Amino acid sequence: MVPVGSLADVQRFFEFRAGLEAEAAELAARNWQADDKERITAALQKIEQCLREGRLGAEEDQELHDAIAVATGNQFHVSARELFKPHFAIGHSVTRSLSLKRTPEQIRSVQDEHAVIVQAIFARQETEAHDAMKRHILNARARMFQGV
Repeated sequence: MVPVGSLADVQRFFEFRAGLEAEAAELAARNWQADDKERITAALQKIEQCLREGRLGAEEDQELHDAIAVATGNQFHVSARELFKPHFAIGHSVTRSLSLKRTPEQIRSVQDEHAVIVQAIFARQETEAHDAMKRHILNARARMFQGV
């Protein structure tokens, strides 16, 4: 797998993620089990800890998205995240790095987006989970390219 090579590739990967991860959130809302809830909750708390400590949290962010993929109950979502791991890592790392230059309110808004996704998943609100994840990925893309 060739890593993402250009800004245009990064933009296109965000487009791909918006569809893929929105579907994953929807499926996770339908299919999560108790162990998925524990995994997702733990990942969300790890991101929260990173925010409190002023750490980047790229791996923790990726862990949350991975946990949502597992909660779909569909191994193809897990496989897609594994297959494109370098691409996901670039996206998470760059957006998190850029977020360090943002205000605390802007940084908090990213975690608030995660919380909305997770709440919808746990409430088994499939459409809301889908839409919240799509919004989150597209917002991440917009945040990444602000001022570019």
